[in-house]
Amino acid sequence: MDDIQLALGASAEVGRLYKNGKDFSADTPVMALAYLRGMAAAFCNCLDRDVDGLKLDEKISSLSEQGLIKSKVRQQLRILQANGNKAAHPENYDFVDLNFPVLVSEALEAARGLIEHLYIARHEDVPAYEVTPLESGALRDMCVRAMLDRDLEAMNQAGQYFLERADQPAKGRPLRPDGYPICAGQDIEQAIFWFKQGADRDHPDCLYQYGYYLSEHLNNKAPGQECMGEQYISRAAKTDHPAAVFYLAESVLEGRGSFTRDEVHALELELFERAAKLGYPEAVAQAGAMYASGVGCEVDDFTAALYILQAARAGVPQAQYNLFVLYMQGKGVMKIESEGIRWLVEAAAQGFPNAVYNLACCIQAGDVPGRAPSEAVAEYERAMDFQKFRARAALNAAELIYSSAPDVTDLVRAAQHLQTCYELLSNDGDPHELRDACLKSSANVVRVLRKQLNERGNDLSLWGEAVTTSALFDRAGVPVVDRKARLEEFENGLFNARALMSGDKYLRSEACLKTRALHPNGVSAGAPKLGRNDPCHCESGLKYKHCHGR
Repeated sequence: MDDIQLALGASAEVGRLYKNGKDFSADTPVMALAYLRGMAAAFCNCLDRDVDGLKLDEKISSLSEQGLIKSKVRQQLRILQANGNKAAHPENYDFVDLNFPVLVSEALEAARGLIEHLYIARHEDVPAYEVTPLESGALRDMCVRAMLDRDLEAMNQAGQYFLERADQPAKGRPLRPDGYPICAGQDIEQAIFWFKQGADRDHPDCLYQYGYYLSEHLNNKAPGQECMGEQYISRAAKTDHPAAVFYLAESVLEGRGSFTRDEVHALELELFERAAKLGYPEAVAQAGAMYASGVGCEVDDFTAALYILQAARAGVPQAQYNLFVLYMQGKGVMKIESEGIRWLVEAAAQGFPNAVYNLACCIQAGDVPGRAPSEAVAEYERAMDFQKFRARAALNAAELIYSSAPDVTDLVRAAQHLQTCYELLSNDGDPHELRDACLKSSANVVRVLRKQLNERGNDLSLWGEAVTTSALFDRAGVPVVDRKARLEEFENGLFNARALMSGDKYLRSEACLKTRALHPNGVSAGAPKLGRNDPCHCESGLKYKHCHGR
């Protein structure tokens, strides 16, 4: 038995969605993740028919409350949910690099775990099976069904396939008037062709995709095209297409396109709430934000918290972080710091910048169970990937490293973080008033680093990175403001100094280290005695007997 047969034996619908997910995983991983997210919903329906009609996060919560799933199965469901969200709305995850092939591989493994659980839930032995290699006939079959059979779902799949190809990153490449790279021209034209074919036959997703392209990509190309796009999206919204309803809600709220801005009207139409009930996580989060800030309604902390909780359970990292804030403040919910930390960890696991930085702060403060304060260093270093937090995270990481009896390697890391912090403060400003703390820490760290280097013996070549890092600070421990320029200057000077057989002296001078007293034969006082055939200490490349030993 292979994995497809295993899935079909567990449930016809689960098997169909798993097969589609696997078939499209190589060529169109975004489409594959959508199928696998659908498989998670079908799995929940198999365990309890009463959850049919609920949103996926509500299905998962219901099954968990009934004791029908344990933590492992719940985690597998969350993987399919979260990875499907990332595929459907990558623009909401622009703070991380999404690797869709890796995400779909992870989702397929989780899906097989869920399929096995269906057998266990029926009190059956899980059949022995093997995961077969991916077959390449799915795209051909899809094209045949779209072109010859005029199958509406196949048309939509064809459009999604070519759209995904057109959406591949193309930094630095010339763009078409519609914003797509010239090299993706044929793909986007094929995508729009198939979406138009489906839209003309009222396929909901084709209506939305074709309308979105007209409204957002061609609004400067021809008069009336933006309005035409909105009409297609409105038709999709009438079929309860979640993304279309959300688009209309935002358009009314912002007064975008042909819509008049009307905050009250946006909520009176219940567009955001409609999209939320249809399982569109961003709509849930938006509705919560509107109730929290009183946009289009009276401020209602309790209702805002309910919406934010729904979005957090659906895996939206922004909502998970917002829920952390609510629990820590007791705003709209009871003040339960442990529950807030739990949601903070969830958001940080998805790489949400605010969550990563605040998790580091909480770990350092000892507020995260099972995490020692020293573990905050790694989280601060993660936060350094985000420009917004880079200077603060660099300073905090350096100070934590310095406080833990560091060796030379740790001191080098701390010093490099401090130089990064100072360079950012010098070039981008100091809104959080970190400069004095950065200079104080720099002086302390570099003083200890240089002390250890001075005690390490004569051969500085053994401590190359440490010496180079020391050279990024002046004698008072003040960092340079341009690391790249300083390193180029340092390396050029070192090359010239070695040519003149004075590399050691140059290194010590540039790194602000002590110059060692030399015996007449050129060897530092107290240094180990060199044999006649040993390489000379001055790094000339000659044996000692042919250089300073003569």
